[in-house]
Amino acid sequence: MKPILTLACCAGLLAGCELLQPPGPNKPKPLRGPRGSYGYKVEVLTSEPGSKIEVNQEYIGDSPITITLYGDNDGTFRRPMDYIIRAYPVKPGQNLQWKFYTGGGDHIEEDRIPKRIYFDLNLERAPEKKELKITTEDKTPK
Repeated sequence: MKPILTLACCAGLLAGCELLQPPGPNKPKPLRGPRGSYGYKVEVLTSEPGSKIEVNQEYIGDSPITITLYGDNDGTFRRPMDYIIRAYPVKPGQNLQWKFYTGGGDHIEEDRIPKRIYFDLNLERAPEKKELKITTEDKTPK
């Protein structure tokens, strides 16, 4: 009788351990967030360590850092939440970098939550806007 009881206990223990495992081989169970959302860990890296990282105008810490972004259980940002993530320059000659992620809206598809965000602080600024003069005169020969 004791071997059967021992076997049943071991089977129950193993079944319990199986239930505690995350779903899928590389898919950890998402964290529960506010208002039914799910939290996803996102690694933020910069070309120069020590860059100040901001999420929605709130200082989070210095790079490299892991932050939590909240979204839906399908791995997309939650409507109507938008995220602006900024990385500030560390040395002279570097530029502020930022990325914008949207939770979507009318006729706008929501962005997927990335696993990693990388900022290259040495990217140059986009050139200034140039004014184009467009004429609507018809210059075709008659």
